[in-house]
Amino acid sequence: MTATETDLQLVAMLLRIDTDADTLKIIRTYVSAAESWLHNAGVEPDYDDGLYTNAVAAYVGQQYDDPEGGAAKAGDVTLSAMAEQLRLAQAAKREAGGDAV
Repeated sequence: MTATETDLQLVAMLLRIDTDADTLKIIRTYVSAAESWLHNAGVEPDYDDGLYTNAVAAYVGQQYDDPEGGAAKAGDVTLSAMAEQLRLAQAAKREAGGDAV
């Protein structure tokens, strides 16, 4: 599952970014990178989970504010902690017989 236009708008709104067509292209690229980063960390997409959406927004915000990479990025402790919490919660849902995503 990739972000829908509604998901993209929500991420932009959370970050208080105006969403003209050019900016949405940038956000879409950063959201895709966030989804890949989270997937590689063992987290499946779930925009119904507020923590997942917040992790995507945090990643996008870091990229948008500092695209050259001077500040902490995906290795940031906060993002790493969010990814771990999501991974553990999804694993617990699977073990309990519920859908993880």
